[in-house]
Amino acid sequence: MSGRGRGSYKGRGRGGRGLVKSKSFKKNFQGNRNYAGGPEMKFAPMYLNEGSKIRFATYASVLEHIIQHIQKTFDNGEDIAVSLKKMEIVDLDAEAPVRAISLETNEDKRKIEQDGYDILYQERTRRHLDREDNLRKGLFKTYGLIFLNYCTRGMQHRIEEHPEFKH
Repeated sequence: MSGRGRGSYKGRGRGGRGLVKSKSFKKNFQGNRNYAGGPEMKFAPMYLNEGSKIRFATYASVLEHIIQHIQKTFDNGEDIAVSLKKMEIVDLDAEAPVRAISLETNEDKRKIEQDGYDILYQERTRRHLDREDNLRKGLFKTYGLIFLNYCTRGMQHRIEEHPEFKH
């Protein structure tokens, strides 16, 4: 028999191991390391990067990786991405809606036009408040994402020891 048609994929001459060839092969496809064995996408204290066998990516490449992840997965991720790039929270007040006032001279036409402006203003205000709420929630989620997934244990300990650290 040639080894085909036995139910599970074992392949010919592979001893039942299938496509996974070794533990190191599995390790490179799991966790935060990329499949090619490249640098780990984590923030690490400087001393770890110099003397360790594990290579950590640069600050800029980790930041860009995080920003791309946030833009793809978070609601209004672009506001969070801009905040991370500028290292300050985006000022959404500059984009707050402004209420329009009808200048129509005819009383009936002015009321109809003003009602339309009011509906538009209410909708824009609702969207603006949703955007502010998404930014606030997104920044909170971003902190957790970065701290848990993109910081080594050593870096987490350093952050927790900082006098301004808040849980």
